[in-house]
Amino acid sequence: MKSRQVRRRFLSHLEENLRSSLARKGIFYKLTIGWSRAFLESEDPRAELVLSRCFGLSSFSKAEKAVFSSMEEIVEEGERAFFSAVASRRFAVRVRRHGSHPFSSQDIEKELGARLLPLSAGVDLDNPEVTCYIEIRDTEAWFFTDKTKGPGGLPVGSGERVLLLYSGGFDSGVAGWMMLKKGSPVDFLFFNIGGPEHERRVRNGASFLVEEWAGAAGGFLYTVDFSGVIREIKERVNRAYWNMALKRCFYLAAWEIARRKNYPAVVTGESLGQVSSQTLANLVALEEGALVPVMRPLLGLDKEEIIALARKAGTYAISEGLREYCDLAGGHPVTGSNSARLRERMKALDMGIIETALSNMGITRLPAPADDADQIEIDRIPEGAILIDLRDVAQYQAWHPDGAVLAGYEELEAGLFPLEKGKVYVLYCDNGLKSLSAARVLRRMGYEAYSFKGGTKALMRRLT
Repeated sequence: MKSRQVRRRFLSHLEENLRSSLARKGIFYKLTIGWSRAFLESEDPRAELVLSRCFGLSSFSKAEKAVFSSMEEIVEEGERAFFSAVASRRFAVRVRRHGSHPFSSQDIEKELGARLLPLSAGVDLDNPEVTCYIEIRDTEAWFFTDKTKGPGGLPVGSGERVLLLYSGGFDSGVAGWMMLKKGSPVDFLFFNIGGPEHERRVRNGASFLVEEWAGAAGGFLYTVDFSGVIREIKERVNRAYWNMALKRCFYLAAWEIARRKNYPAVVTGESLGQVSSQTLANLVALEEGALVPVMRPLLGLDKEEIIALARKAGTYAISEGLREYCDLAGGHPVTGSNSARLRERMKALDMGIIETALSNMGITRLPAPADDADQIEIDRIPEGAILIDLRDVAQYQAWHPDGAVLAGYEELEAGLFPLEKGKVYVLYCDNGLKSLSAARVLRRMGYEAYSFKGGTKALMRRLT
């Protein structure tokens, strides 16, 4: 779909994002980017999670690598690599080559297929139970059987940067994630009407999205204290129009920042008909006089679909339980306004309140340092704390404290490991580095988590 020139630019963004994400987590690697394939060599299991959160990747596979000098060596290595995979199963062999060789892809497919046939339930080229893939590049061959679906989309940085109205809730978080998926870096605009705790959770949520999904693009968080605007609205505007007036002030402030900072569009998490201010009539009224377009990537989604995407993005735990501060009106908020009626209600406000709020706007570079209000590294076990072992199964079985549970770093980062809010978690690993990183991630998700300082040896000394 893209010209060669555009594709090269996209690949450059993809490579930059991969390198930045891997380096940010301290993962050692070797990366080679080709025209349609990338080859990543790393012994760190966290690399797989990085790949699963790099937009622009269609799929990835965990492979074994071998250096060869003849076709026979490829066939022998393929027989060894696929021996157990094809046992009593129907299989097919698929080979792709890059470079000059005295043999063809079909030669290897036929020869390796003949070697594997006695071990299997037969060859099935149309609907195999297992497919044996070989990627050949010059003198290197890669062997794999599984393909993991990637996040798809376009590499972040290939599109223009946009300004997201971000509250920390499910909707705005998913809206930002969807813009990143389309290649557009995101900066976050937060109107603080919930106090320091709301601001902390918003900062953590925005940092998570940037750190885990934005690659090299980075981002900024603009924080605007809107408590004065709320007071004015409640004092001067008809109660039925409180929500509409507040949303209109959000828009006006966002458009002004977009004008000053040259953002081509403002993004919101609005979904058609989800709440009173998001009826079609109200959205049209709110958007009157827009200085830049308002993009609504969630417009046609139901709440269940949005929450499912929040789980996929990893933002669910961050947004869960966050109060909806933007819902001001009890009773019967207006659902069928128009531009003229809203304009009339807004006349009651001194619009200088928006400029006053913007004059004290705070700016934070993302990802922001982890919130270390409480010390993350500890050398004791708090009463009632749950110990989480981040080592491999063999190390866990060799020794672990009573009651400690085994968890993978990737499970925790992806939000797949069952954790309960209100509990205290102490994580440990060999040297304390992986546990420190995991504890920071869990804190950004809203859990009380600590890393045991000094790793396993220090923990053993403490407990004996």
